[in-house]
Amino acid sequence: MTPQQEVEYTIYHYRQLLKEMIELTEEDELERAVAFCQNESGEIYPTEVEVGSKEWVHPPVTECLDRGDKPSGDFHTHPHGDLELSTSDYYGLLEPLNLNFKCVGTLKHGKYYVKCALRPQTDEYRQDPAYERLKFCLEELQFTKDTEQSRILKYCISKSTQELVEKYGEIRTFKL
Repeated sequence: MTPQQEVEYTIYHYRQLLKEMIELTEEDELERAVAFCQNESGEIYPTEVEVGSKEWVHPPVTECLDRGDKPSGDFHTHPHGDLELSTSDYYGLLEPLNLNFKCVGTLKHGKYYVKCALRPQTDEYRQDPAYERLKFCLEELQFTKDTEQSRILKYCISKSTQELVEKYGEIRTFKL
């Protein structure tokens, strides 16, 4: 499946789960996240839902890896109708996780919306200077023990990924 097909399949088949997560976030203002894994037979399934804070949640993509499956993508909620993917939301879309999609969902004017960043379908982005910056920051991150330096490098990875996806990938919005 292409990233576009995967995100469409996932949103269609897990629409109710995504709506429930958005509703709970609207009630208590806590962000929620779920990762979607793909097993050897190609089946896509969700992980357990992770509950975060009012400003942040960590999508549980490592659950897929722990099961020996490939993380396909992730979804998290934003309260108050905020449908924008932040720079940090792009982390892992290309490297180090090579996800096919990263999505955010919210309730806006009584309607459920999901906005997704999809990975590029070709490797053309690997020729872009932003990809070199991404690789450099990933390499440096492996060797740093400094928390502040680690935060800066993760931002560099996220920002580089965001630039590459906006240039070579696709951003799509869905109404549930």
